[in-house]
Amino acid sequence: MLELGAAALQALKSSVDANGEHTVIVAIDSAGPPPAAYATQLAYDAGGLLIYKGWASSADSNPAHAVWTIQKYTYDGSNRMTSSQWAGGNATANKIWDNRATLTYS
Repeated sequence: MLELGAAALQALKSSVDANGEHTVIVAIDSAGPPPAAYATQLAYDAGGLLIYKGWASSADSNPAHAVWTIQKYTYDGSNRMTSSQWAGGNATANKIWDNRATLTYS
């Protein structure tokens, strides 16, 4: 079991946005164990399926800044993942997390 001290967890926030997506934000303090090179955001649909996953440098993980790499997952009628695609068609960290629903994925 991994235990994190108070200094290791910089922010933990859950919310439901206007689209009904559940977002969990976890930012790890790079000074505490384990060292983190990036922050991650996850967005789920109302049924609990992971739809978007984003990564950003822990130095700037503001969801309104163009510092994110975003991946979108799609599923079939049996909730099996059928594809994963990158925002903008690449894994370059230059997307805005807050715009994930309107980005082009390939």
